Amino acid sequence: MKKLVVVVEPTKTGYSAYLPEIDGVASVGSTLDEISDNIKEAVMLYQEELNIEENFKLEYRFSIEAFFKLFKSINISALADKSNINASLLRQYAKGIKHPSVKQAKKIEQSIHKLGEELTSIRF
Repeated sequence: MKKLVVVVEPTKTGYSAYLPEIDGVASVGSTLDEISDNIKEAVMLYQEELNIEENFKLEYRFSIEAFFKLFKSINISALADKSNINASLLRQYAKGIKHPSVKQAKKIEQSIHKLGEELTSIRF
């Protein structure tokens, strides 16, 4: 199974998604589910057009701005504390005013993954 990267970026009306490896395979949507459904459909159409039967696994990559726009319920101040990043700076990244270095983006990503792991370990 081949992995394809899907890049998700914010637009004025929602989000765009495209596959850097395959020219012309792109889509738009206003939610993550809609983006996912639309890009899967675009990949299927691409496969049909070129008669490709290979299965693909899609891996989504977000800009920091797109991530925070999609996941509005994440508390930026709390994530800033967890990431050891200034909350004001993280808000600027989230709004697209500033763009993090690769190192900063990795720190944010690791903190988000750690938060996810912590949340999945909770039982009621």
